[in-house]
Amino acid sequence: MRKVVTGDQVAQIYNRDPFAVPAWRAPVYRTPLTLVLIVHAARLLWRLARFVTRHTAAILAVLAWVLAWRVVGTAGLLALVLSAAAVLVAWRWRFPAAFTRWIGTPARSKWRAVHYRRRWGAVMTIGRLAPSYQGRVGPVRRPRRGRFGVHPPRRPGRHHSRPAHPGARGSAGAASRQA
Repeated sequence: MRKVVTGDQVAQIYNRDPFAVPAWRAPVYRTPLTLVLIVHAARLLWRLARFVTRHTAAILAVLAWVLAWRVVGTAGLLALVLSAAAVLVAWRWRFPAAFTRWIGTPARSKWRAVHYRRRWGAVMTIGRLAPSYQGRVGPVRRPRRGRFGVHPPRRPGRHHSRPAHPGARGSAGAASRQA
């Protein structure tokens, strides 16, 4: 007879027919429940710590909101929200240019960045607004940046005032082909 089955895949344990199609079974491991709980607790703590470090401002805003609610109550928070909305409406009505500069444009830009960022390269390529290279339209790529937002130095040995290939705009090869 066979030995005790471990986690290996086993075929035809008790079948005496030599021509039978093997029935492969998935390995089964008996993991102790305490080990599973410890691993899940560690993962939960790690993800919670990562969330706190990534979203500090949002967590502080929520804590301030809860603290204000505990101090002034629901009516006080409602009054605070309505007065802030009234100030924004009055600002928009009285000084539309300043409101657009300080509130409207940043809010619209943030919304567009969140909404369109994932699809922006494909949209620019389909609309033929992406930069072209050798007659092919490619995806829009962000410029490379080094540490602290500083552009890295250009590669040595390449003159950047000349185009990279003869068919680029402004080169003598392109001008002679158009004539």
